[in-house]
Amino acid sequence: MEFLIQNVLTAVPLPAQIREQIIEDTLKGAMPAKYAWPEKGMLEDLSRAVLDICVPTLVLAGENDQVEKFDLLERVLVPNIPTARMTIIPETGHLSPLEVPDKIASEIRVFLRG
Repeated sequence: MEFLIQNVLTAVPLPAQIREQIIEDTLKGAMPAKYAWPEKGMLEDLSRAVLDICVPTLVLAGENDQVEKFDLLERVLVPNIPTARMTIIPETGHLSPLEVPDKIASEIRVFLRG
């Protein structure tokens, strides 16, 4: 699990307490859900479903996210949400809210003010 956290989910080291919480939360998940996510959830095509989103939308993407790569979001997701704006968070991975919570909060505040 440590390998996954350090090499896939994050781009910056996390404090031990947060890493332990990620591991604990992951272990609590139901086994069918753990299998369903990579087998079905990650392969699901949402491009048609997101066409119905008609509110201002902020897509935050980690620059080094190995799970939801920003270039894919930029090509496939954002163009299908008419109101979407995308911001790439530098030097972060998939768990950017845990890696740089202040930056995420700041981006959301700026978006809400706009």
